[in-house]
Amino acid sequence: MIKAIKILKELINSTVHTVTVNTIVDNGDNTFTLSTPFTYYLKINSPITIDSIDYKVVSFVMNESITVKPLKGTTPVTSTSFIIPPPTFLHGTPTAANNEYVRTKSNPFIWVLEFLEADYNNSTDSPVKGTFDFDIFFLTDVPQGDWLVTDHYENAIYPMNNEIDYFLNILNDRIDLFGDIDNYKVINHVNFGDYVVNKGYDKKIIEANLSGSQLKISIPYITEDCECGCPLIEPINTCVPAIVKNSDVSYIETIESGGVLVLPDITHTDTDLTPVTLPAQEPMICTPVVLERIYLRPIPTGQSVIYAQYDDAWKVANNADTYTPPTEGIPMVLDKTNGELTVPNNKHGHKYRRTGLTGGYYDHLTDDFKDINGIVTNYALAFPDDYIFDNHHGIALVAIDFSTEFFTDAFTFVNNLTHAGFTDYWIPNESEFSSVIRRGSGSLLLKPYDSLGSNRKLTSTTFYGATTSYIAMESNGFVSVRSKATFASRIVVMRYESV
Repeated sequence: MIKAIKILKELINSTVHTVTVNTIVDNGDNTFTLSTPFTYYLKINSPITIDSIDYKVVSFVMNESITVKPLKGTTPVTSTSFIIPPPTFLHGTPTAANNEYVRTKSNPFIWVLEFLEADYNNSTDSPVKGTFDFDIFFLTDVPQGDWLVTDHYENAIYPMNNEIDYFLNILNDRIDLFGDIDNYKVINHVNFGDYVVNKGYDKKIIEANLSGSQLKISIPYITEDCECGCPLIEPINTCVPAIVKNSDVSYIETIESGGVLVLPDITHTDTDLTPVTLPAQEPMICTPVVLERIYLRPIPTGQSVIYAQYDDAWKVANNADTYTPPTEGIPMVLDKTNGELTVPNNKHGHKYRRTGLTGGYYDHLTDDFKDINGIVTNYALAFPDDYIFDNHHGIALVAIDFSTEFFTDAFTFVNNLTHAGFTDYWIPNESEFSSVIRRGSGSLLLKPYDSLGSNRKLTSTTFYGATTSYIAMESNGFVSVRSKATFASRIVVMRYESV
């Protein structure tokens, strides 16, 4: 019996699509136009490899030219010819063909529909041993819903018509295998699927967006397929080149028969932005993303008039707080049931809102000072240099000895202050001071120790009703209005932190 499918498959797989390049034009935008008399199935976005460099087709004119662009770099085209692989061969029922296509996703492809009907001829007077009726589909992938009918013809159907012409020429050239082919029919398919009369393509046969052409043809076979001695297809090449590519065709290589492909190392960018170079196919274990903490700065007071250098309005006008919250991060909010705890953990790894330079804190539940590891200590070790950092707002505060100075002199004093290794201190405005204190505790900053004394504390906010007065913070946590000529024995200074 004649193994028609086997012969047809060998014929298609043995064909070599050689693209002849007559001229090359450098377009000056990293694209190159190649004139060629036959473009085969090439269309927009078709991947090709020329001299081991990967390109994609960005435009084409049927059987006149293709314009290509390298996938990486700026390598120009210099070759006068190159090879593209033949379409993938599929055969079988619609279900079988669909299952195979879904597995490979190879485009374009040629699908021979089963079942085949054959007329055999046992007469010794005729060289034709059998005639097979074929339904052969030449199909390629198309975008979903983006193309007009004209686009399908220009970018899919006509290139597939090219493949049909090439296939018929192959048949006609093999007079040793096939008899004369007098008639055939070509049916074009836009958005290929199950066709319903007066409606169009109702549902997909192959689970993909496809367009192309159908060839209905009767092929007379001269040869019989026996165990030996039969003139089966002599392949044009021993083996066609292999195509190695990844899912998005950002990597594609053509490997000649007998060749060895060494996959290049891949440089990954880890989640912490560290470049990591690994051999291809080696799995990469990413480091976890550490999101920045977003400190919730107090709402500005709204003072706009500058009454003294470094005061409330001066800080706004001179952008004293340069902190810009990250676009992605974790807001440092307070626990709704306990305002002394933050959600999530602070930069020291625990939840206490107010911490010292080394991560120590005051545990209000046990009435103990503790170090970063939760071990009981004393105030001096938990809060070195009286430095208290509010992990909710990102503001640090320190109580500083200060006496016999007037309102304006206080700002100069603080601007020249060096404490705990820092020099960027300010006098807090009314909003900043109010947001970090502990009301009703008998102590403004920490219970029971903060060394602030019982007198009122200066803010940098001028009273709106009388510019000769400032808003003061009383020891009980309430605000008052005091004359700028009032002396103070201690002040609270602050500095901004952002990490």
